Amino acid sequence: MKTKNQIVYFKSILSLLQKSIFLIILIGSINIKSNAQSFTRTTFNDVYTPISLVGGATESIATGDNANQTSIPIGFNFNYGDSIFSNIGLSTNGLIWFDVIAPATTVGNANLVTTNGPNQSLAPWFNN
Repeated sequence: MKTKNQIVYFKSILSLLQKSIFLIILIGSINIKSNAQSFTRTTFNDVYTPISLVGGATESIATGDNANQTSIPIGFNFNYGDSIFSNIGLSTNGLIWFDVIAPATTVGNANLVTTNGPNQSLAPWFNN
């Protein structure tokens, strides 16, 4: 059986441990708040200048549903995957590809990665 002194000693150690943990959490939360960055929202006030054919844009010949256009020059070299590209292809189904091989125009929502291509592609809006 424990003596009264042992019980008091144990309670004081437990109280000290609880206070220490609380202090560590408190100091940690203050440190986290001090490292937080503040961001300021700004508004862009410049005049909008649309991209135009006169300015060097390429007019797309892919119109309507399920149409492709290949070899569109982008005006710079683009590293993607394991290759460097200076042209892209696009589909009116929301697909951009970098391979020479264009996808079938009737592909629908199928798996785009095949042994035939286009395997190096971006499809953020791909939907048929």
